[in-house]
Amino acid sequence: MNTNLVFSKASYIAGDNVIVSIDEKTNDEVVLQKESKIMKDYSCSLKTTKDRSIYSFSNLEEGSYIVTIGEGQGAFSIDKKVNDCVLYGFLSDFEKPSNGREIESLCRLHINTVQFYDWMFRHDDLISKDDEYIDPMNRKINLNVIRDKVKRCRLSGMRAFAYGAIYAATEKIFTSYPQWGLYTIDGKPLKFADWLYYMNISKSNGWSNFITEEFLKAVKEIGFQGIHMDTYGFPKTGCDYEGNIVFLEDEIPHLMEKVQQALIQENCENGIIFNAVNDWPTETVSKCSDAAYIEVWPPHDSYFDLYLLIKKAKLLGHENVVLACYVEPFRDENQSIAENAWRLAFAVINSSGGTQLVMGEENSLLSNSYYADYSVLRDSFVADTIRYFDFVVAYKKMLYKNKGMDVSFLASGGINEDIIFSSSKVKFSSNGREDSVWTIIKESKDRITCQLINLTGNNSLWNKGKEIPDLVEDIFIKIRLNRVIKNIWIASPDFEDIRALKLNFDYAIIELGRLYSVGIPKLKFWTMVVIEME
Repeated sequence: MNTNLVFSKASYIAGDNVIVSIDEKTNDEVVLQKESKIMKDYSCSLKTTKDRSIYSFSNLEEGSYIVTIGEGQGAFSIDKKVNDCVLYGFLSDFEKPSNGREIESLCRLHINTVQFYDWMFRHDDLISKDDEYIDPMNRKINLNVIRDKVKRCRLSGMRAFAYGAIYAATEKIFTSYPQWGLYTIDGKPLKFADWLYYMNISKSNGWSNFITEEFLKAVKEIGFQGIHMDTYGFPKTGCDYEGNIVFLEDEIPHLMEKVQQALIQENCENGIIFNAVNDWPTETVSKCSDAAYIEVWPPHDSYFDLYLLIKKAKLLGHENVVLACYVEPFRDENQSIAENAWRLAFAVINSSGGTQLVMGEENSLLSNSYYADYSVLRDSFVADTIRYFDFVVAYKKMLYKNKGMDVSFLASGGINEDIIFSSSKVKFSSNGREDSVWTIIKESKDRITCQLINLTGNNSLWNKGKEIPDLVEDIFIKIRLNRVIKNIWIASPDFEDIRALKLNFDYAIIELGRLYSVGIPKLKFWTMVVIEME
């Protein structure tokens, strides 16, 4: 299957028509699938031009779908609301007029929320009085280009979020309003990189109103639909102008809620995302954020660390969890090991119930924290990234929308015998151990999902280059269950066809119920096993 289908929007809202086009005239058979079920009753019209075929699907219910047209395949989702699921990307080039390709690239990956990184004139004066200006990092920016890209995002079903630091001010503002500043315990101004001043975000401080108004202006005047509220990870405490201690973890939720209320009064679909750098202060971050967003840094170095970050945020009540994981191996010459690292990190994050901020611009991704210095993908790798994103959109109910209990440490491994994985070639682990096949298992009343992630031949550090894992073709699973299993199927973004493949299975009657057996035909990087029960 190829990935040449073009979708009119990154994601759709209930009631939208889904428009899918192919750059050739064709009347190939259309197959629409929802999870493992082929749809029989749906409305689809076809319009052809000299060199394009346009398919329009209408009256589809909410959910995720795989559409196959001839040899072309892709996925799309129909959501209840715009922030039902946050797939986050970025744009950072705002000097030259858009040719539209960067928006098309993000749309094909189903990125529905886009951070406009370092677009602003100054951190405390976001909108320039001139259309052309130089940003704080000495880059040329054109405000009309920004407006155009915001408009293009909106037309493509993507919300544009403006980057904005919550407490960074220039010397001009700090000296004009020293009572707004944040100070050391010895009364010295707290500064970042010796040119930005930290400001006191306390709800009783004037800076709180000032920066909220700046954020609101960006929404009103430019058309942004949200604010990416950034922090730098330090400081966590400071002193106000009178010398009183300010605990930022207590004040951050108030500022978040203040900004969010100001934005939704303008439009109920507006939102915010707050950056909890390296998982701080995730415990106190307000649920008003569209997602729990964590920029990942050492010592969160292992795949298991990523799993734990997501699990923690989910347990705290955050439905959407986004990890900003910058894939540093792309800065090296060996692109193959970088691409393998991306596949495995992406698999771990999505299998754990989160999504990843990494993709942006045209066929590019983040390899460091300065987004303007992104890395461009090899042409040969682009289709793989599309297939991976198609996969997570098609199966989000089993991934980041999975309401099942995580039983990875309760059902398998160690003394546990409810689910037993075996192979003559590989070892299995419940915690992402190096040189193993990692099993992440979630169980609900009607379904068990097993994510198999192949770490064979590699270490467990997510941000290091990776070799292609050993292809495993002899995995067997035994499931001890006092329930009737009606279907077992697998799917993988590594298969040419991401549609569900049903497997044959058998069982034996035992004292504790039934012992089911099934074989998994192959595992490359990531395969999902779904067990459906009556």
